[in-house]
Amino acid sequence: MNEHSLSSSGFVGDFAPDALLWEGPGERVCAAKAPLSDRAEHVLKIVSPIGVCDGVRSARLLDAAETQRRCAESGAGWIRLVDAGELGPGSTYAVTEAAPRSAEELIRLRIRLRPSELARIIGGVIDGLRVMRDRCDGRVHGALRPSNVFVIGDRPRAWRGVLTDPAPADLLGPNPEANALAEQRALGSLIAQLVTFRTPRDGKLAGDHDRWDALGRTGGAWRSLCESLLTAPDPLDLDDLASRVEKLRRRAERPRAQRRYAGVAALVGLVAVGAFLVFGTGGDASKGGSTRAPFEEAPFRAWCADAELWALYLQRDAQTRRAELELDPHLRDALLPVIDEAAAREIELDPRTLVRASPRSRLRLTEMVEPDERNRKLGGRTTEALDIIGRWRGAIASWPALTGARERASSYPGRGWRPQGAFYAHLADRVLPPEWLDPETGVANVPESIDESFGPEFVENLIQLSEADRLGAEIDAAWTRLTERIDAIRNAAQGDGAERPADPLLARFAELPERHATFRGLGGDLESVRDLHRRVTELDALSGRIEAFLADGWERVDHEYFASVSEALAGHDAAQAVRLEDFELWLAEASDPGVTRLEPESDPRLAYGGAEAFEPLPDRVGALKDRYGEDLFTELLGQSDLVDRVEAERAAARSLDQIPWKRLTQEEVNTGAASIAQALTRTRTEIDTLAGELDRVATAYLDQFRAGSGISPAGTPSIDAAWRAMRNQLLARYDEDGRFADLRRDEAPAREVLLEVERAVTLEAPLDRTPRGFERAMLDPVLAERTDRAAGEILGHLAWNGTAYEIGSDFEDVRAGVIEREVASRARLADLVSDHATIETLLDEGWLLDEASPEGAVRELALRWRESEELGDPRVREGLAGVIDRVGRLEAIEAETETGRLMEAISAGDEEPVGVLAAYLGLDRADPMWPGSTGQLDAERRALTGAIEAAERLASEERVELVLGRVRAAARERWARFANAAQTLADVDAAAQSREAFGAGLEGLRPRPAYNVALREFMLGVNLDMDEEALRQRVAELRDRLAPLRPGVGDSRAERLIDEIAQIAMPPDDSRPVLEASMFGPGRHGWSASDIDGGERLVYTTNHRGQPLTLEFVRIEPDSVNGLSRAAYVSRREVSLGVALAMCDAVGDWETLGDAWLALADARQTASEPGGQRWDGARVWRWDPGLDRGRGALTVNDAWLMRHPQITPEQPAYPPGIGDPQDPLRIDASQGRPGMSMPMNHISPRAAEALAGALSARLPTEQEWRAAMGKGGPTPNANRRDATFARQRDWVQRVERELTATGAVSQFSYPDRGAYQPRSVSTPTDGQATTLPTDDGVLWLAPVDAPGETFSHLVGNVAEIVRQGERFAVIGASALSAPEVDPQTAYTARNAYARRGFNDDVGFRLALDVPDGVFRQTVNRRLEKLLARAECVFER
Repeated sequence: MNEHSLSSSGFVGDFAPDALLWEGPGERVCAAKAPLSDRAEHVLKIVSPIGVCDGVRSARLLDAAETQRRCAESGAGWIRLVDAGELGPGSTYAVTEAAPRSAEELIRLRIRLRPSELARIIGGVIDGLRVMRDRCDGRVHGALRPSNVFVIGDRPRAWRGVLTDPAPADLLGPNPEANALAEQRALGSLIAQLVTFRTPRDGKLAGDHDRWDALGRTGGAWRSLCESLLTAPDPLDLDDLASRVEKLRRRAERPRAQRRYAGVAALVGLVAVGAFLVFGTGGDASKGGSTRAPFEEAPFRAWCADAELWALYLQRDAQTRRAELELDPHLRDALLPVIDEAAAREIELDPRTLVRASPRSRLRLTEMVEPDERNRKLGGRTTEALDIIGRWRGAIASWPALTGARERASSYPGRGWRPQGAFYAHLADRVLPPEWLDPETGVANVPESIDESFGPEFVENLIQLSEADRLGAEIDAAWTRLTERIDAIRNAAQGDGAERPADPLLARFAELPERHATFRGLGGDLESVRDLHRRVTELDALSGRIEAFLADGWERVDHEYFASVSEALAGHDAAQAVRLEDFELWLAEASDPGVTRLEPESDPRLAYGGAEAFEPLPDRVGALKDRYGEDLFTELLGQSDLVDRVEAERAAARSLDQIPWKRLTQEEVNTGAASIAQALTRTRTEIDTLAGELDRVATAYLDQFRAGSGISPAGTPSIDAAWRAMRNQLLARYDEDGRFADLRRDEAPAREVLLEVERAVTLEAPLDRTPRGFERAMLDPVLAERTDRAAGEILGHLAWNGTAYEIGSDFEDVRAGVIEREVASRARLADLVSDHATIETLLDEGWLLDEASPEGAVRELALRWRESEELGDPRVREGLAGVIDRVGRLEAIEAETETGRLMEAISAGDEEPVGVLAAYLGLDRADPMWPGSTGQLDAERRALTGAIEAAERLASEERVELVLGRVRAAARERWARFANAAQTLADVDAAAQSREAFGAGLEGLRPRPAYNVALREFMLGVNLDMDEEALRQRVAELRDRLAPLRPGVGDSRAERLIDEIAQIAMPPDDSRPVLEASMFGPGRHGWSASDIDGGERLVYTTNHRGQPLTLEFVRIEPDSVNGLSRAAYVSRREVSLGVALAMCDAVGDWETLGDAWLALADARQTASEPGGQRWDGARVWRWDPGLDRGRGALTVNDAWLMRHPQITPEQPAYPPGIGDPQDPLRIDASQGRPGMSMPMNHISPRAAEALAGALSARLPTEQEWRAAMGKGGPTPNANRRDATFARQRDWVQRVERELTATGAVSQFSYPDRGAYQPRSVSTPTDGQATTLPTDDGVLWLAPVDAPGETFSHLVGNVAEIVRQGERFAVIGASALSAPEVDPQTAYTARNAYARRGFNDDVGFRLALDVPDGVFRQTVNRRLEKLLARAECVFER
């Protein structure tokens, strides 16, 4: 053991953790990579601290690791431990080698093992246990379960079981013998799970006899071994177990011996049956043995079967479990009395006690009864026993619990109780024994073997059904009450308006029963019924409480408030499923008194009187305003909001009065009432204070008015003089009349007139912007002089009349003229300076002469003032000289038309940025095709660098980004112009290699140039040796660039390459275990399997009836065209007769096949009748009743057509050149005769589906057929109806005319007679049947293999059955289909065809479902193959 720490790089010891496999509290298991390895071939387990017991947990991990190390050193039966140690305080780790699969995975995936494979796995496990016994002082594994058993080996035939993760020593029990016995039980459970995929219960195997039978001749021995391991009272010797398993392996691998069959038939006469019915009924109360009746084999055989199956078990177990049976009234009153009667009368129920023979099974007893034993005494005993047994059976058959079980088995799955329904169905099947005697014939239909678990479980099943019936009755009653309440609850949840709105949670109560009482799975037990009973009664109780509350307390709830405070409603998510706890919480919250409605008397607004208390206040304020005058009132009120506040507070009080008094608004009303009551007191006080203040302020105002000398803010002399004259006259009037309100009324507008005059002529030149070096102060004296002169000019047209200024008729004209003159003079001066400041800024920011900025273009601004009067002032022009010179230099650059001089301007070091930009952007003007060559593309790249450097020196960061955008946009446009024009690989490569330098994307290119650039850029830059996942990411980026181009590229090669790139970019699914091809499809049924080219093709081979057979499947990938959502495998060829016969043998049940295949059933029925088998058209197969030791089987037909008397050497079935000259019925060998390689035909869709299922395959879907068609391409030489068909048609027509001329009716069939005819297609038939203008020389069918094609005969030969959802369809047309039948159309078959099938031109091919990730190539390899054929697509 080592001591390490977790390094900063994430290593544990020398190993790098990889994908997480499992995680629990304080434990983590992940894949791990060894030093210098890029593959995760080890498993790392880490125990981390989580509590005080960490020391114990860490010690246990190291103890188990040490045990595994010692065992693995032997090299047999154990996974090797690579490293283990401490990581730090409380943390330890262990590293083992990884194995490809575990027994748990085989069980979960339901992998059916061959007997030899099972023997190797179990043998390896036993070897591991023996190693542990020998190397670890006899200890046991202690944790033997499927997850700790791994299976190593590359192929199933090389599999071997190995062990890992033994239990720590301190977790083993103190008794070694008990430990060994528990280990033995675990081994038996492992075998049972690998065979039946089910865990034994209470040491008993489930009744999966077919699973054990599937192991062939070793099945019984394996079951016996498993039962011994599960039930043996003492530990078995491991060495003996190893020897037994090795013998089973050798036996399984020996050639299968010939089986011997024997049959016994018995026919009982009607007289004997009548005697049995007379003596076998009635329940005679005499002692057993007193009855005498003739001995008859059939009743005795039925007695033996009942005794062996169940009767003796019922007789025995009914006494030991009588108390439990008496709990059921029907069993107590109807069954137990008959059992007691049998005991009291001493009725013998075991026939083996009455004869000398004593076979192991009573089923064989009848044949062993000696002649002297076949007497009336034994016949009487038989009558007595069958009477008792029949009454037992009748008591059970009339049991109401049995009827209830059958009803619940039918109804419960519909309620979502599938496991419970399955359990009731199981009990119903296991408590009513079968009737052996046929009441009409008297024949005893007794099987050769019986279910050996039926009898031992019989009484237990009766008891379980009794309890299940009681629980079911309670469940049904509770469910009925629940469903009746749901509507009432739903109606209450809907609400009735604003007072009681809808309740979203309560409205979903109907969902709760399904959520709370729905079970998953297929099978259940009594505990599942008890669980269902508990859940339904919980729902019943809850719905009852809710119903009671809705009837009594729901109306008193303040529903709006409840909706706002309920945690149940707040936590409700409509997207989540409802839970029982949600409604329990809802009911508790709704029942809380704190959510009831409020009483009106508790409204706090009643304390201050509500809004009516505010009504007098506005009138008081209005009275003050009238008393002191509105002007004075307003002036003294100043910034106070008293007037508005009075109105606002009154409005607020009114608004508050509108709020209803309820729980949801309680806090709002309380808060608002407190605030408004306080405001009412404050406002009343403020009005009182204002009244006294008005008088004081009026006196102070008059004192100040007398002392003033002027009102002009700027000290304009003319304005102040006019004001003083007006004031003196107002004061003189006030001294006379004392009217303060009039004084205030007249003074204010007069003052405003004067100030308005001053404001009108006080105009600034709005020099918001000036160029650098321009002084603003030079304009101030001129502006002041113009203001006083203009004001005096206007005042000369005003006259004071003692109350107001009188305005003359020309005043407005004079005033307007003066103002207009002054505004215009200042505006032009300001505009002049501002425009040149703007020009300066625009040049600093890189605006070209004619580029439209928000302020205008530079050239436009400069020309506006170049000849103006204002700019003629030397002082102004001197301040603006720098701007004027810069404009002149830029005009010279923008007039240049030579690209060489423009490039010089760009590269000149003394040119300002705007000049460089003008030169760069002018290249397009100088040469519209720039850049037109790779040399000019290089020059453009250099020019772009200079332009970018110039743009980055501009004054405005915002403008830098805009100019850079324009420069780069021009560069991208020039690059796109070059790329769109590229017609050589060199030009494309130049564009691809410079794209990033120009910052260009593909959006400016047409689809084909964009495709070329993206492809070449990827090809020039990709490294095919890089890490696969990193390469996949690169491919995904290419996919995202090419996908939008696909619709417009217009080239099938490019479209196909884009699709393949998308496939390569798809991430692998590494979550699934890597499996072998032999574990899918035919490989699961003994066919040899191999995959080709990383799973692109799967090939299965076998030898059937001495003939080699091959099935080859081709992988079909999903894409946007074929509509597939997942990959599938479709067989290359149609199913041949040889393959179909192998499938039939795999099914092994001709009766079942005949039910799904009426043509087969008809052939079996008529094969031995006069005239033999009958069919329409050409058929490749026939039924031979002599095959398979007289049981019959399908075989190759002698001829395509059915023989009839009119076929003679003079009148053969075929015309010359098509028929065999030596045999009038047979076709010429060159045409192809029925054989194993011919396609299977005359088959129904149901039968085809069953045959496919026999090889774990299925029928293709319509989409898969179309995807195969797309992958395989067109079929140029399809076997369709052609000139050969026309010759046969004409021959039949000729023969028909000849026969008709003699008065006979022709029995010759036209070649289209057996063809499938879609209802939606109308075509001429018989003698008028149309043909194609081709001739492939084949009349009927061709062998299924067509060399050189990916898929053979997708079109023609036989039309093919495909799946179309739940329906079947026919597609692909056939050798006999009319030309009007479209091969690409899937014609939906009528339901009648599902079993009846089609005639001679419909067959099928196979499809497989194989999980993704089973077979794969590396991305590197797939991409390498793809790029090797990638080409550019040029426009012409």
